Amino acid sequence: MPVSPEALEAAHLIDRLERLARSGEQSGRLNPAQWDALRYLARANRFSRTPAALANYLASTRGHGVADAGLT
Repeated sequence: MPVSPEALEAAHLIDRLERLARSGEQSGRLNPAQWDALRYLARANRFSRTPAALANYLASTRGHGVADAGLT
């Protein structure tokens, strides 16, 4: 059964909200932004694994989102 783009976007937003709510529970060496980046990269296809696409997903500006996520 195909999933509509709106339903998929809603699911991603709910997932992000849940992760943001847990962001205060940081443990280990990675911060929440780094975990978000890794989760995105794990799901993204090869064409979406770019700094610009990651920044867009993290709702950041280009040049800041990747650096803030500790990926530079």
